[in-house]
Amino acid sequence: MINLLWKDYCFSKKWIGFAAVYGIILAFIMFREAENQMFFVYFLIPFFVVLFPLGKLMNMEDARDTREFLKRMPYPSGKRVFARVLYIVMLLLISFLCIDVVEWAVFGRGQSVEKFLFEITVMLAFFAYFMLQLAVFYKISYHAAQMSIAFVMFFVMALSFLMKSFQIEISPGVRGNGIVIGALIILDVLMFAAACWCEETSDN
Repeated sequence: MINLLWKDYCFSKKWIGFAAVYGIILAFIMFREAENQMFFVYFLIPFFVVLFPLGKLMNMEDARDTREFLKRMPYPSGKRVFARVLYIVMLLLISFLCIDVVEWAVFGRGQSVEKFLFEITVMLAFFAYFMLQLAVFYKISYHAAQMSIAFVMFFVMALSFLMKSFQIEISPGVRGNGIVIGALIILDVLMFAAACWCEETSDN
């Protein structure tokens, strides 16, 4: 499984570097110019830091011969998908590291329990989305998986507009975040199982 993770890294290391630079630059710009736009900071950076390298890998693997070769590798479906899960988690950690480092450098803000729980919540929500994207990729194609991006962007823009128009602020507190995190963990497990099933039953 480590070999699978290393393979993903080697094939996309340039894109990982590009994504990390993108995350740092965008975080710096948004913290300096739009401090009140934290909603977009925690959406645009994790979303695209993962999407750039992951999209590169899915595009490379979106061929019948490549899929057949990967399925002939001596790894069960669960291990193949779990290696990709570790890859996604690594990219999510990079994205939040970019945010936290830049925030500390620009404003001198440290980590707090509430902020930590919020970031865990956002990370788990993104994880569920990327598991859905993987499931669609395995079952259908790379292009079908990429189509979900438009729906996500539309949903986020609409949600941001509604929150700004009605001045809605979400602050569930520590206990509320704990409940949301628990629900997201269950959702993530279900989405991982769905991705494994789609990978195993795909028609190459």
